[in-house]
Amino acid sequence: MTKNSNEKTDLTEFVDDSEKLMPREKMMKMGAKSLEPWELLAILLRTGTVGLNVLELSKGLLKYGGGTLSSLVQLEAQDLQNIKGFGEQKITTMMAAFELSNRVALERAKDGMLELTSVKSAADYIMRKLENYTEEHFMVLVLNNKNCLINEDIARVSEDEFIFDGDEILKNDSKKISNFKFLDEEIISKGTVNQTIAMPREVFRRAVKLGATSIMLAHNHPSGDPTPSGDDIRLTSRMVECGKVLGIEVVDHIVVGNGNYYSLRQHGDM
Repeated sequence: MTKNSNEKTDLTEFVDDSEKLMPREKMMKMGAKSLEPWELLAILLRTGTVGLNVLELSKGLLKYGGGTLSSLVQLEAQDLQNIKGFGEQKITTMMAAFELSNRVALERAKDGMLELTSVKSAADYIMRKLENYTEEHFMVLVLNNKNCLINEDIARVSEDEFIFDGDEILKNDSKKISNFKFLDEEIISKGTVNQTIAMPREVFRRAVKLGATSIMLAHNHPSGDPTPSGDDIRLTSRMVECGKVLGIEVVDHIVVGNGNYYSLRQHGDM
């Protein structure tokens, strides 16, 4: 391309029309689905901060939150307060958006729209629920005879004593998990700990009450390494034996951490 030496090249001719649009304009012209995650965040944030325009701030926020929307919505108000330039308006706007996201997920689960079709999909769901906790949490996924999810609880551990963290439902085949119907969620207890000691009466309490035919155990490792400890394996064996007495099969125990998971069933540890 030959141009007069005094003539400047206008790079706008090389830019797609959509790249010229700010997020709000882009949404109105092309629809919400056309926006990147950080562009959607920019609409919520509205303005940037000193040294960062709103798009740069949004990209930074996404990275700060772990790089994915599923990890971002796990941030708490204190996490946002630690961000330079984040005042009450930005914090409350983001927390409201996070809460709406969590409530939509909960409603979808309650309406039977949550589908877990493999151990990986179950692990993905468990990671979304537990991965961002800084203490160990323990979940129990519970199935009824129709392979529907009937309940979920969440709890943390206090001192060196496990309390209990969740109920959900799962199919007998540990590699194929059918659709789940979610009915409820509650927090049993909170605390801080680096070890979980689950009592059979807590693990099977909801399963027995709700008429479950099988359960899956799950917990997180805040260290990021999902490899189960000897205590994890012994705990699993204990729960399997208790389940046999109650007629409730323990189909798997999944440990999650740092985006990875470990299935004791798949690795032959149960």
